[in-house]
Amino acid sequence: MLKFLFPILLHLIQKLKQGIFNIIRSRWMVSFFLFFVLVTSSVYTANNFYVYEMKKKYINLYRIKNSITKYVKMNMNRAIILGIVDFSMLDGITFDDIKISNEEDFSNNKLLFTSQRVDVKLSSILEKNIYLSKVTVHNSNIELDLNEISSEQIIQYFRESKFPQIEFKNLNFTIKNGNRELIRTQKPIRMIVKKIDEELFFEFDDSYINIPFFRGMFGTGSYDAEGRFHLDIRFNDYSLKYMNGILTELIDSKNSEGKGEGFIKFSTFKGEMNLEGDLNLFNYSGDIGIIPNLELKSISMNTKFSYFKESVEDNKTEIYFKRKISNPAFYYSDNIFVNRENLKKIQIDANIEDFSKITPRISSLADNTITGKIKVNFLINETGKANDWFTGDGIVSISNMNINLKDLKFSMFIDKLDLIYNQKSEINSNVTGTIFSTPFQLVYKSVLNHAKLKNQKVDYQFYHTGVLDFNIDRVNLFDFKQIYESISNFVKEEIRERQEKMLPDTYVIGSPYYKMYFEKLILDTNLNINDLYKNNTSSKIGKVKLNLKLYKGAINLDIYDELNDKKGNDINISLRGSFDKKMPYYEFKVAINELQWNDHIMEFCGANFRADTISINLNSVASGNNFSDLIVTRSYNGDFVFKNIFFEQYDTIDNINLQEYLGSTGNIEIKGLLQGYSQDVYVRNLEIASPAIIFRGNTNSNYSRGGGVNFNLYGSQNGKPIVLNFVEKKNKCGTNKK
Repeated sequence: MLKFLFPILLHLIQKLKQGIFNIIRSRWMVSFFLFFVLVTSSVYTANNFYVYEMKKKYINLYRIKNSITKYVKMNMNRAIILGIVDFSMLDGITFDDIKISNEEDFSNNKLLFTSQRVDVKLSSILEKNIYLSKVTVHNSNIELDLNEISSEQIIQYFRESKFPQIEFKNLNFTIKNGNRELIRTQKPIRMIVKKIDEELFFEFDDSYINIPFFRGMFGTGSYDAEGRFHLDIRFNDYSLKYMNGILTELIDSKNSEGKGEGFIKFSTFKGEMNLEGDLNLFNYSGDIGIIPNLELKSISMNTKFSYFKESVEDNKTEIYFKRKISNPAFYYSDNIFVNRENLKKIQIDANIEDFSKITPRISSLADNTITGKIKVNFLINETGKANDWFTGDGIVSISNMNINLKDLKFSMFIDKLDLIYNQKSEINSNVTGTIFSTPFQLVYKSVLNHAKLKNQKVDYQFYHTGVLDFNIDRVNLFDFKQIYESISNFVKEEIRERQEKMLPDTYVIGSPYYKMYFEKLILDTNLNINDLYKNNTSSKIGKVKLNLKLYKGAINLDIYDELNDKKGNDINISLRGSFDKKMPYYEFKVAINELQWNDHIMEFCGANFRADTISINLNSVASGNNFSDLIVTRSYNGDFVFKNIFFEQYDTIDNINLQEYLGSTGNIEIKGLLQGYSQDVYVRNLEIASPAIIFRGNTNSNYSRGGGVNFNLYGSQNGKPIVLNFVEKKNKCGTNKK
């Protein structure tokens, strides 16, 4: 019997235990719920009581808001806007939407400080004396300008305040020096400012996890009761665009890109200032001011620097600055000392062991080939004498430099270049090498002084008196065609831009470049060419000598053939002008007598014309303050004779067949009087003669009005009278034959 009852009794006991447990569990749940409600109500009541008592006995929010506003206006001379001010047990006193202007009002929209919310925590109401325990600033932005006193005021305000600790959460920080931004946070940082006795200590980092691997910028700082300020900033894989201003100050860079790591330490005390650092830059791209117009791309380099400003008597200072920039391909360093009279002493050392290692990293030279070594060692002293502001002592040395410029199709090899500048302001330089595989030698001697201008935009003016002698065995003018076309395109682009933008006159003598380099320039240049050719297939023009004299804005250029004692092969070219007036001018003269040319002279009606011998007498005059005016005002007149002319018709589709009128090529002579103004050209007393033809007449053009060239001729062809009217316009040529 028990055998059958035992399982039933066991099942009933289990059910009873489960029921009792459910009853107990339900009671615990109810108890816990009641306890939670009781605690919540108590906390709520306590909070309200705490807030009520604090507001009643200690806190007047309206008075606090007015006091802060008056304090900022009176002590910091800054305008301030405070949003809602409230108080709670958890957060303490809260200020929403705070804005402090960088001026005494908000008219310029420059803000010194902004924050979404500031929490000011108080000690317990149970304590005898209630004090400020902690300040938390949320989502704030601080912008300090080192040129303004506000930056010192903020630090002094923190030191004098009663806050034992201030914590900034999600702080965006920017340091500026005037209009230049030195550094700003790559992402919001966390900063804690602690006050121990009368000294401030602060630490910061831009990572939620304070582990070196995750931090981009971090550091520490301090400010003591005597005014000593110290800041130590560390960088780890930090974007250079956020510290572009620092790089501008250190290496004269612009628009820098890449990453950086290293440190910067800054300290100041009673007018003394110390700055030092060591930065490794990776994938750096940007301009380097120490070498003008040089932009590097994707290069790694190290920059070390130290700056020390020391206060001396009479509130004057002395400054020491050292800088080193290096990578495996180049090295640059300078030491700068500025004395109490604000005069500089600069020592510069630079070395490029192999230029080919950095050429691909230079934007303007990436498609070209440049190899060789460059060394620079210079010492420069400012004297304080207005008319002789600099003295120098140093050398620039270049060796085994090969230059091939793809766009200009220019090649040069410098075997050795030494430029020596001594303390007497004398420059001596000797250069040997080849241009387009032709040997040359250049000797340069001068005296170079620097004057300091006052109350003008130009700081320094060059007083230069020099002599340059250049000797070369052979020159092929065709080799320099690309350079000529590049200059020509530059002139055309300048004219086009001036016409499109309707730029006003800017006088040459008023430009900084003229004031610096040309106003006091005296230069005598002699160029000797043993063999001059127009191109590889032309006959030798002769042994040519060029003399260029520049004298304080005046130009005198003479080019002549030293073989002019050989009758029938004379060259005389001269240029006279001046750019030291509001309207510069030039007078250009060409006198060529029976020159063996054997080359192209012109294109007309789809045919190339070549002359064996040319004679030209031409005089051209122009004045103007820019390229456009020089072209518009130019006038010229003269005469010409082209002998033994051959022509080749290359286009007869849109042009007449000249052979029908001129007969066979060769034994043709063309001569006439040339006149012109601006872009229009006129030929008077034109004569075209050969054994088969004789034509006389004139031509005129109207290129300035978008027209072409008209030839009005009369004469005879194979003994028969003929009147011709050639018209060439837009590469098409036709005639009316009578």
